[in-house]
Amino acid sequence: MAMKTPKVLQQIAGIAKILFIEADQNYSVFHLSNGRRLVSGYTLKFHVQYLDEQQFFRMNRSLLVSWEFVSEVNFLKDNGIAVLKNDRRIRIPRRRLKAFQKEYNGKTN
Repeated sequence: MAMKTPKVLQQIAGIAKILFIEADQNYSVFHLSNGRRLVSGYTLKFHVQYLDEQQFFRMNRSLLVSWEFVSEVNFLKDNGIAVLKNDRRIRIPRRRLKAFQKEYNGKTN
């Protein structure tokens, strides 16, 4: 039996693209390319199974970023900063830095 796509993902498909998704306890907040935010009553973990893992990077437990909207990356000694196309800056955690660098280099080459 096929899994049914969550309603929030169906809504997003017709209006905008996902910049990033952040977890807020048992909710997920979708930040969209058109500036809107949509809140889902499901956890981030639930939504991850419906998204293309090639298009997103899991920064930490509570944040999933779309590669399409990463415009610049500044790698520092112990961490890094990813700058999105809407000028939002997101810190890359020290423990995820190598994985982020590897995927980022694969996307830019």
